[in-house]
Amino acid sequence: KNNIRNIATFFELYIQETYEYVVAVDGSIQQKGLVKSFNNRISLQKLIASHINFKTGEEVNIPRPCKVNLPITKTSKYSKKTGQILTYLKLNEEQANVQEIINEEASTDPKNYDPGRLLRLMSRSLNNALSPFLSTNNVPFDYKDFVENSPKIHYTMGCIKGVKEWHEERNQPVSGQVIYIDRGKDYFKFIKEYLEVELGYKTGLSLKSNPRKKIDEVEIMTGGMPAHKKEAVKKAFNEGVCKIIIGTSTIKEGVNLQKKSTVLYNLYPNWNPTDLRQLEGRIWRQKNEFGFVRVVMPLMENSMDVFVFQKLEEKT
Repeated sequence: KNNIRNIATFFELYIQETYEYVVAVDGSIQQKGLVKSFNNRISLQKLIASHINFKTGEEVNIPRPCKVNLPITKTSKYSKKTGQILTYLKLNEEQANVQEIINEEASTDPKNYDPGRLLRLMSRSLNNALSPFLSTNNVPFDYKDFVENSPKIHYTMGCIKGVKEWHEERNQPVSGQVIYIDRGKDYFKFIKEYLEVELGYKTGLSLKSNPRKKIDEVEIMTGGMPAHKKEAVKKAFNEGVCKIIIGTSTIKEGVNLQKKSTVLYNLYPNWNPTDLRQLEGRIWRQKNEFGFVRVVMPLMENSMDVFVFQKLEEKT
């Protein structure tokens, strides 16, 4: 009826696309296409309604759990009930020194034209806020050195410990928790080791659905891992065998981890609110066995963390 025969025609009719420059995981500046808005909305709504019989989970009596985002600021819809609940952390000495260097570079006019310079500096500030080991040439001695000298990661380990102990005190199975970090995957092994050695998470457990397959209570999920391995980790997490997943952006789409999970820690804030919603949707979905889930975003003071969070608040 609308003579739409291919995706190109659909985009021409309904999608207003724009582009922005982003810093990729490898530090390069890349152009990324974004949907800015929709054209011919009434026609688009009719097209969708004629082809998709869409109902929300609430409409078919399968509600999602209640979601609580931390920090809770004065502008949050929850702040009237709870008051402010902040997750702001202080930079350690090494991070503060690196951030000062970044600030000085940002305030100095470059000798040559460099359109990606500020983007790289902002990305370096986000990396430094995650861990000083990502913004310097220093190498951690071991897992404790890495975690305990990375305040945001150390804070997350304390939160995970609290959730684990809460369940154990009540003789309940420990709920699942997801750690999202879109940088520094070479350091994930240190976080996994810390959780196993210091917090007591186990290794070499059998999948309930396939006892021959072994899985750890802490697993890592990154891009490039074999599909069968990713599927095994996802299945183990939803069975309650795997308790912690440490993942990059590969978990944002198509990886549903909601069944037994209660907390998602976002340690690398993203500028795009759509990406944030996709990430939250990994645990904030129908068929979660828990009534509440929390999405925790630890923020380092005097870094790009706070700036990105404020922009996300404005957009949402």
